[in-house]
Amino acid sequence: MKRILLPLFLLLSLCLLAEETFPIMAWGWLGGARSRQDDVSFYEEMKECGFSIAGFASTDGQIQAAGAAGLKVFYTDGNAMSNRDWRNPDVEQWRKDILPVVEKYRDNPTVMGYYVKDEPETADLPGLFQMATLLKELAPGKLAYVNLFSNSTQPYHYEPLTYEEYTERVFASDFPFSGFDQYNFYASGYIRTTMHSCMEIHRQAALRHNKPWWYCVLGIQHRYYATPNLVNMAYQAFSGLAYGARGISWFTYLPSDRPGWHNAPLDPFMNRTQVWYDMRLVNRTIQNYAHVLNHLRSDRVYHFGSTKPETDERVPGPDSESLIQTMGGTGNWLVGEFTHEEDGSRWLIIVNKNLQEPVECKPVWRKQPSRVRVHSQGGKWEIDFNRKPADSNIIQPGWGVLLHVYFD
Repeated sequence: MKRILLPLFLLLSLCLLAEETFPIMAWGWLGGARSRQDDVSFYEEMKECGFSIAGFASTDGQIQAAGAAGLKVFYTDGNAMSNRDWRNPDVEQWRKDILPVVEKYRDNPTVMGYYVKDEPETADLPGLFQMATLLKELAPGKLAYVNLFSNSTQPYHYEPLTYEEYTERVFASDFPFSGFDQYNFYASGYIRTTMHSCMEIHRQAALRHNKPWWYCVLGIQHRYYATPNLVNMAYQAFSGLAYGARGISWFTYLPSDRPGWHNAPLDPFMNRTQVWYDMRLVNRTIQNYAHVLNHLRSDRVYHFGSTKPETDERVPGPDSESLIQTMGGTGNWLVGEFTHEEDGSRWLIIVNKNLQEPVECKPVWRKQPSRVRVHSQGGKWEIDFNRKPADSNIIQPGWGVLLHVYFD
């Protein structure tokens, strides 16, 4: 179990910036920025919002502007690597089409990889896997991007496989990482009940294959989904981190002209909305944790308390080896346990699953630590995790904290 996920994730880290950052991507095609798609200030604003990956670029102007702002991109031209007839692959033709593209961007540090497909069905997988193998051969050091359906989708998308088998096949292929999107909050107040089970499926597959997984979070109100706000965005993002996600995507950063799509981080006139400021707070907190998150191995995930009203999903409790035996007081909690890959230190991500109220977190330890410190949200330091004198163990609704557990 030692050194799990490290080699591939170091590749991802090296594909980002010289400064250690966490992969956070604005999911979408950069042409949607219209007149600002080649504007360096647009990408600088994205970086200010905490992103390290701008999204999917299709022109040299987009790539140059993103790179000038210190961001990375996945390249797509809608032809060479994507939008193929996946069910009738022509590998030799694909090779001829890909080669000029990968040669052009082979040494471009802004292009971290290539967009292949979003939400493939099971019937698409054999062709997709051949594309991933070609990219591994022809574009070493670059990443092939695929994003999967979640387990809440209609089963016909992954049948005749089970969802677990569908996910397993992708992780067993030459794709260097994978992930899924699942939007959990509805305008009616309903909360989808499959988020944690889907995260656990991807977590287990990632551990088996020593590959990272990413989680794509709701970032725009569309269809019947709720307006993104600080609580529901934090809850989804920190839940992903607690389950060991090694990257976060937001769908989407850019506005849409469709009538049912609104309340994105940017409005139709490309001005910042409240969603932008809330998203920035979540993203920049995660980026401040990057120097720790990038080196953590997921050991276990468990929950405390009733799972209602947040979700009625069945979730596991602690096992006989968990650091926390139970929780004092009240509250619904998600706990992810980790070991630091380099120094062996122990870390926790604890998420307050109460989406209305702050709650005091009072772990009852299986073995009493010598110290428990909480990582600062805004700096690279730690403070004691306790009720007095600083109320540092009170966690806001939907929010997650990064704890360093010492056994001196």
